[in-house]
Amino acid sequence: MTERQAGDPPVDCDQDHPQGLSVPVMMENSPEPVVPASFEELVQLRRQWIQDSLVPWCRAARRIELLQAEQEWVDLAGRPTPGATLWLWAWQRFPQLCVEGLTTINETCQVQVRLQSGETAQGFPDARNSQRGQLILLCPDNRVAGPFSIDDIVAVEQVPDNLARECPAHDPLADCDLSG
Repeated sequence: MTERQAGDPPVDCDQDHPQGLSVPVMMENSPEPVVPASFEELVQLRRQWIQDSLVPWCRAARRIELLQAEQEWVDLAGRPTPGATLWLWAWQRFPQLCVEGLTTINETCQVQVRLQSGETAQGFPDARNSQRGQLILLCPDNRVAGPFSIDDIVAVEQVPDNLARECPAHDPLADCDLSG
């Protein structure tokens, strides 16, 4: 296959790839990408990249990187809003916060959040107010716990109904700046 140069005429995919053979986006250990043979193949490759690279990256990235990605989200993911994709995928690192098919954090089950500091908080996730990697919990007595940065959360566990308790009278983290 010859290298294409700027100004070369468009490639006739049917001629270069007879019988509808598909071409991978990137050959293993190849420094140069290969041009997809069709629009359908381009769409499939983008979907594959989102599932194989972007979603796993969101589940592992630190909040500061997620905030950077949010600024470029249209270029990275296209039309979907960051709240329905980037941040949802990031929260999926804690399966108790997500339910397949929901595009927000699951608010229906009480959870216990354990932080790197060893402190814990218990309540129902507030999807509307949990924004940009900051988790807010609503306590059964209508108080609010958090925000808790996604970076500071070590584990999230669902609280069985018989073990659910009221939120503490004073949240020791309420006066802390966890934005960062």
